[in-house]
Amino acid sequence: MYSNRVPVALDFPCWKAERREWFVAAETAREESWTLPGGTHLRVVAQPLPEGGLLTIFEDLTEQVQLASARDTLLRVRTATFDNLFEGLGVFAADGRLQLWNSRFRQAWGFDEAFITSHPRVDALAKQAAGKLAKPGRSSLIGDLVRAATVERQQRGGSIEFADGRVFEVAAVPLPDGNALFTMLDISDRRRIENALRERNDALEAADRIKTAFVASMSYELRTPLTSIKGFAEMLYNGYAGEWPQTAVDYSGAILESVGRLGDLVDDVLDLTRDGGALGVLEGGRDAWDGVAWGLSH
Repeated sequence: MYSNRVPVALDFPCWKAERREWFVAAETAREESWTLPGGTHLRVVAQPLPEGGLLTIFEDLTEQVQLASARDTLLRVRTATFDNLFEGLGVFAADGRLQLWNSRFRQAWGFDEAFITSHPRVDALAKQAAGKLAKPGRSSLIGDLVRAATVERQQRGGSIEFADGRVFEVAAVPLPDGNALFTMLDISDRRRIENALRERNDALEAADRIKTAFVASMSYELRTPLTSIKGFAEMLYNGYAGEWPQTAVDYSGAILESVGRLGDLVDDVLDLTRDGGALGVLEGGRDAWDGVAWGLSH
């Protein structure tokens, strides 16, 4: 019934002889930790007695050891997770001193290892960070956010732009223990896309203005000769220039019909908003001009 109640030893007779010496050579208490094959952890204390003999105390530490091991594993997992997040993270104490940070936070700012391991206060950190920003005065935002989270217990955010063109979205979140979690998210790519889209939109608006001006000018330039053509064609059709053969009257009627069509197309051009519509109107206008030209030439 005593099997597996002592540690596994490569040289068990030697191990046993060493423990036997506790009875004959023990002058002070001795303490050891035993790990049994079943996973039990024992704290063994051997205390010599004044009248001879040895008092041996066995304390079962299995639960404490398991809890400590689980805690260490949890801490390692949390540290690895914290250090490999895409965001830069820093934890500031209630007094404004930097307590924890991950590698992304240090790399984003380019802080020296010696400086950041000194656990600087937020004001000193902001002063060190000012030279790395496009607008050095913007570094005060760091202190403002941390104070809002630690003192006012409010979550706030903003954005900062570095001198090298990087843009970060920053925020400070109050933690239950009174500390503040400072987060940094790199939005440089998103900002570049937004700027490119904005520039493209500006270019499209400029092109639309040019198109509108062109259409208005073209409509005016077309309407003026159309009015003259229509007036002369009506005079010919109504016989103001004398009697005309029926063929000439028919030709002048065709001219008036084509001028009317082209006038309607010019009016439609003013309402165009799409290139496809403009193409259709211009094709129709070309047919009308062809009819006018044919009528005038015959």
